[in-house]
Amino acid sequence: NKIIESIPFTSKTKFSLFSSSDYTILLSQPMKRYVKNFILNPRTISLCVQWYQVLYDLFSETTSKSIPPSLGVTIPDLDIKLQIPIYQNDDDENFSLLSMNAEKVMNAVLNELNFLTEQNDVLDKWVKSKDLRLCWKRYERLEWIDEKDHVWNDSLKCPQFVEQTHQLQLRPIEHYPTSVKFKDGTRLIVIKCLCIYPPPPPNVSTTTVIDTSDNNDIQHYPLIYAISPMNSDMNRRVNQILCAKGFIDLTEIIEIKCLEEVLEADEVNDGEGCTFKLLKKNGKVITLKAYSRQTREEWINHLNELIKYWKARISRDVRIRVEIIKTNQSYYHETVDDGFYHWRNSKSYVNPILWNCCVLDRCRGIIKSGWLYNKTQTVQTFEHYHHVLTHGHLIYFHRNTRSTLSKCTSNKSYHKYKWCINLRDCYVYSGEITEHEYYDSNQSQERSVAKSYNNGQLAKIYGDGMVSYDNYKDTSFVIWKNKRKYCFGNDGMKIQVNRRIQLNTRGKFWVFRARSRMECEEWVWALNAEIERLYKNENT
Repeated sequence: NKIIESIPFTSKTKFSLFSSSDYTILLSQPMKRYVKNFILNPRTISLCVQWYQVLYDLFSETTSKSIPPSLGVTIPDLDIKLQIPIYQNDDDENFSLLSMNAEKVMNAVLNELNFLTEQNDVLDKWVKSKDLRLCWKRYERLEWIDEKDHVWNDSLKCPQFVEQTHQLQLRPIEHYPTSVKFKDGTRLIVIKCLCIYPPPPPNVSTTTVIDTSDNNDIQHYPLIYAISPMNSDMNRRVNQILCAKGFIDLTEIIEIKCLEEVLEADEVNDGEGCTFKLLKKNGKVITLKAYSRQTREEWINHLNELIKYWKARISRDVRIRVEIIKTNQSYYHETVDDGFYHWRNSKSYVNPILWNCCVLDRCRGIIKSGWLYNKTQTVQTFEHYHHVLTHGHLIYFHRNTRSTLSKCTSNKSYHKYKWCINLRDCYVYSGEITEHEYYDSNQSQERSVAKSYNNGQLAKIYGDGMVSYDNYKDTSFVIWKNKRKYCFGNDGMKIQVNRRIQLNTRGKFWVFRARSRMECEEWVWALNAEIERLYKNENT
């Protein structure tokens, strides 16, 4: 790779955080007639934080951003805010900066809370559960701090604290809900995989004769088990998702019917009379056949429960997002200087269910899924796909299949596989930097839509009740992947294939548009978490 551009650092060179979502860095270099801006976007969030810390140490004397005298920590569940001093008085005039990481901050907060006698019950519950973790809050977004990562542990030279764009909070860890409650009071719960061991064999003598002709003793054992007891079940799920040629959306099924074949009792053979059908909203019918009647009843019962559960769970998630949008609308205020709308970060409401730790801890086989608009070229219209983010891969499936000749949509009983993006060596960026992906287009439709959004807030209302007031810049993100060049090298007695990453080429990119800014930030956060995990696995 050759040097394309260089940045001579002078006393007038400035740096700042360009985007608080993906932590891209902006370097500004004043020239004679213009200002040259460089936007740095490392591969992972931890590398972005490292670059920011290095640049801050480099420009510490010329930068106007000084570290505040204290670190504020908010406990929203207790409505308490604490200030932790971060400077140490060496002598009468000199002050040195203390070293603060996540563990020290949490211990200091818990020690201060011990003096509050009215909160002892809550503190004891938190300490016993060991489910406390620090996080950075930005408007309606939460970013959990990984205590094992030394980069995120530096709580003082990180861009969230120096730029004062985030608020440090102490919260109990939230996982994605595994239950949903209905209006009639009933509750459906998703049971996790269990580890089951068989009972020990009976203690009988070797000379005792056991009669195995009577198998009535084993009739009470079930034919199938509804829950897989294997610890490696997660790998099996991921492999199934990666190898799938399509999927059936259970939320589109309206009814399950049994097909009882009209046969005489003596004419019924094994495997007959075990058929059932799934009726979809688009009128298509999916016919399935089970091994036996007992197996068919198990399938029907569990499918009905899954359909009922996920319809209610998805509806509940949509209501949570709409409540957040309506609540935070009152915290908008307009700045007179620039005329843009800004939020009050200290008063904005955030729901930790949407920013659960399952994304970081990989508690689920599907990390995130949902419908997104997608295009792979600048001169192209957006198409609607269902995207599934699993371990290191982003897979998307067709919503509708169009005819090759007439280009008309043809309803199918399943969503067909389209493409899989391997997130290794991928970069994600969002926000205003994605604007050129729209204005480089020659299509008048994209230009008119972009112009209409800039004229004012337009409400977008979707069929499931979702409401959005965000413009196209705030709801868009891009995945960029560089080209790879392979060359052969002679390593002793072996011929080794070396991979060279070419960063000075246009590469391949995918432009995505979500329904709202909140959903866009959720996708960017989940994608960055997966790319971060792949990068750590490469360097360990």
